Amino acid sequence: MRQRTPTSVRTNRASTRQGFTLFEVLLVLGLVLALSSVVLPAVGRWHADAALRQGATDLQNTLIRLRTQAVSTGRSTGLEWTPGSPAYRLIRQSSGAKGAPGGWTREEASLPTGVLFENTPSRSGTPTSILYSADGIAADTEIPLVDADRRRARLRVRRLTGTVTVESDP
Repeated sequence: MRQRTPTSVRTNRASTRQGFTLFEVLLVLGLVLALSSVVLPAVGRWHADAALRQGATDLQNTLIRLRTQAVSTGRSTGLEWTPGSPAYRLIRQSSGAKGAPGGWTREEASLPTGVLFENTPSRSGTPTSILYSADGIAADTEIPLVDADRRRARLRVRRLTGTVTVESDP
């Protein structure tokens, strides 16, 4: 038996569908907007935290490097900072002539833009510097950092081991 082709089937090539309807385009744009409204705030918070994380990590690496230099050179090294400011100084004991005690050299550095050493209420015994002796020992020290959005991070230096850990507030 022979099949018949319905006469209502169009064979005109120009009438075949080659695009999207306005409804389909608007539907896709609505979905993209809905998803981006959920994702973009999270990305923005992550990006805002990046400067604080970078500052804490850079300072952690600097402290580890200073301790290593103190042990390898047999000369004291350290870090001085100013609360409420992004500025800090690397300090190194220089050698004196023919065994005489030397002075100190200072190298200026700064935290990333928007990150400061936290200006905490004055407490007795709170150092604004840390000094590594030639054997790598330093006092237990906490270095508080804060960013423009008041997020905080703390670097803790352990006396004997020289371990530097970074803690962030949630």
